[in-house]
Amino acid sequence: MMRHTNKTIIFVIFVLIFTAKYSQAIPENLPEVSLRPNIEYKAQDLKDPFQPPREEKKPEEEPEAEIMPEVIPEIPLPFLEIKGLVWGGNLPQAIINKKIVKIGDIIEGAQVIDINKAGVIISFNKREYNLPSPCIVNNLGALNDKQNFLQEVGP
Repeated sequence: MMRHTNKTIIFVIFVLIFTAKYSQAIPENLPEVSLRPNIEYKAQDLKDPFQPPREEKKPEEEPEAEIMPEVIPEIPLPFLEIKGLVWGGNLPQAIINKKIVKIGDIIEGAQVIDINKAGVIISFNKREYNLPSPCIVNNLGALNDKQNFLQEVGP
């Protein structure tokens, strides 16, 4: 038993020597170090999520002025005389006022929208017009004033 007691005493002495040698006294007046930032919650101006929603009063709106549709000044369509049409291929063309035009071209301020066997559709002053083919105009017995056969397309 003595042997067991000697071993225990030696062990306790060894532990005391080891802890005394490697331990250092911690001063008590060290500043406190925090690994997490200090966050302050300020919710005075925020809505309480556990209360029913508040109904905010909307300021009375002034009645909106009635929106008038854009008035387009009436500009007369320039004289456009169709002399010929090529409408069956990949690049339809027309001869208007002795000039060859294709879809997208602008002549006398009017843009060519479509060219087909019935005639040419043009856009002028935000309106679309159908200029009839010369053969249709001739079959109707028109004189020199072909503008009488213009038809406005759409509203």
